[in-house]
Amino acid sequence: MNRTDAKQFEAVLLRVYERHNRPGPSKGLIAEWFNDFEDWSLEQFEWALSQHRKTSQFFPQPSDLIKAVRIATGQPSAAEAWAIALNSLDESKTVVITAEILEALSAARPVLDMNTPTQAKQAFEATYNRLMMKTQGVKPKWEISIGHDPDQREDAIVEAFKGGLLSQSRVDLLLPNLNQEKAEVVGLLPGKVVAMPEDKTRRANIQRLREVIAKGQEKAKQKKQSADLQKLAKQAEFNDKRNQAILAIEDKSQASQ
Repeated sequence: MNRTDAKQFEAVLLRVYERHNRPGPSKGLIAEWFNDFEDWSLEQFEWALSQHRKTSQFFPQPSDLIKAVRIATGQPSAAEAWAIALNSLDESKTVVITAEILEALSAARPVLDMNTPTQAKQAFEATYNRLMMKTQGVKPKWEISIGHDPDQREDAIVEAFKGGLLSQSRVDLLLPNLNQEKAEVVGLLPGKVVAMPEDKTRRANIQRLREVIAKGQEKAKQKKQSADLQKLAKQAEFNDKRNQAILAIEDKSQASQ
């Protein structure tokens, strides 16, 4: 939205307050609402309100509208996206992933280099949520990152099909030799199979991200081990001093007798 939409936005927002029998918001609060959703079009904002009305009787907060649209379009939450991103770092695993997840993971790389996994997760989620604000009302486009494990690959693709993330035609491309019995169980139909082209650029990007995060995790492990050793050394020093003090007291007690 831009400033020319401000009046219409205000009118839509006032209807929300009226519907919930709330006093009209101040100009400052209206400005806050507008700033929160300026990456959306006015149509997206109204659609989000309609999705929220279908699932909740309560007054919506901005986070409620984002969640309502995410659920309606099938976009994964930030926590779900982070789990998918971490899963993609295992070269053996085949994962179904979106461009937004890959972009957010790439944005977290500088923080990963600093060996701070918790902050990396926060950086990832901040970027991912910002990307979600720009794609509200748009269903995610799921892509495949092929892993080395052929058995897990088949299971991951079949699960993605069952979850509605991949179409029959995509599965035909990805699994030309899918077991017929398993195909019948999940509702796949035999179809014409062609060779799947390999996206070398995507694979290289994912491999680089895996290496960066693996390096960060190794550094974190080494740092923790070093801290543990220092803690043990301090404990040993404390025990030694305590034992010396106890012996000194015992010697003094025996001398006085």
